[in-house]
Amino acid sequence: MKTVASTLLADLNQQLAVIHDQTIKPVKYSKQAIRVVVEAIEKLKVAISEYNFKSQKEEIEFFKKIKPKFTAKLSYYTQIYQIETGKTGNKNKHYKHHLKKLNKWHKKNNHICQYLKAKNTFADNLYFLRNNFECQLSANNNLLQEAFFTTAHDQTVALYKANKALKKYLESKLNNTKQHWQSSANCLTWTAPKVALIELLYALHSAQAFNNGDASLNQIAQTLETVFNTKLGQYHRSYYEICARKTIEPTHFLNTLKEKLTIRIFETDAK
Repeated sequence: MKTVASTLLADLNQQLAVIHDQTIKPVKYSKQAIRVVVEAIEKLKVAISEYNFKSQKEEIEFFKKIKPKFTAKLSYYTQIYQIETGKTGNKNKHYKHHLKKLNKWHKKNNHICQYLKAKNTFADNLYFLRNNFECQLSANNNLLQEAFFTTAHDQTVALYKANKALKKYLESKLNNTKQHWQSSANCLTWTAPKVALIELLYALHSAQAFNNGDASLNQIAQTLETVFNTKLGQYHRSYYEICARKTIEPTHFLNTLKEKLTIRIFETDAK
């Protein structure tokens, strides 16, 4: 059985490699991948239906180590397809939401995750032998699956493997989004006087313009520094200097912005 499974897995990995070479679009490659993985699992299922394990040790090895290599791929690509086709609004929030879902799953299944991580074997007879009705009662949905191809926790092993890979996928997506934002942000450099940006900083904070007013002055300052590729330095001291202005108004820059925008609106209306 190990030889048959190894051949099927090698063929599957080769097909997946071709799919990934053909496209980098997650929705497209995941959809194609799901099809070939399902075909491989069906072939594996047929092979098992015609095979008698020589020992409990061999059966445990199959359901703990071999079958999950196939079903983990199905779970991984299915989740990618669902995640990418379900995107709405902010991509960062979307990917972070699914990362939280992974963390919740790991907390909920912490006992089996720790068991697998520690490479324990003491409960293998309960977890990875078929027709263990007592243990199946505590496992999700296994009673609804084909008994000859199912144990209490082989699917949990598959999800454990898939979720580790999916976590890396989501983190890479978040990192790419962050790099793209930073790259776009670095195209803009603040060339007006620094004191003008500090004036804008305090105005935005006073107006509670970010996070429903929960953003701190320091958070806004750091964001402006990143977006406009500049350093504000000791902006607290500069703020007190703004307050002490004698020759110009404290809101000089904001007044200038208002004036310039008013003129532009007037000119637009006059066209």
